[in-house]
Amino acid sequence: MRNSQKHAPRGPVLITVNRAFTLPDGSPYVVSFVELWESGVVVRMVGLAEGFVRRVLQLEFELLDDQGARYPFRAATSGGMVLPEEVTIAFEGAPKLANCSHVDVLVAEDRLRLLMSAVAA
Repeated sequence: MRNSQKHAPRGPVLITVNRAFTLPDGSPYVVSFVELWESGVVVRMVGLAEGFVRRVLQLEFELLDDQGARYPFRAATSGGMVLPEEVTIAFEGAPKLANCSHVDVLVAEDRLRLLMSAVAA
């Protein structure tokens, strides 16, 4: 194995979610998947109504693990040519998968619980 291969960054662990939610104003959206990176967590969601991006970027986001740790909201990006109502939300730091049973992603009043047993293998 070459030296560059030993230290190459690993890709993310992907969790397929495909679960529908509704913003407090009634706008429907789907959390499509979550990416668990060594440096953080990324949540991808797609709005099912025009104007979703503008509305969702005004909300607060939070990531919690079952040990009580909070991971700071880092960035949000939006839109694209294929899915114009897609929003990507990133959190700083990555939960230690071996040490927690779940993490919760909070978008406004919605709580999305991700069970780590499903991805720890």
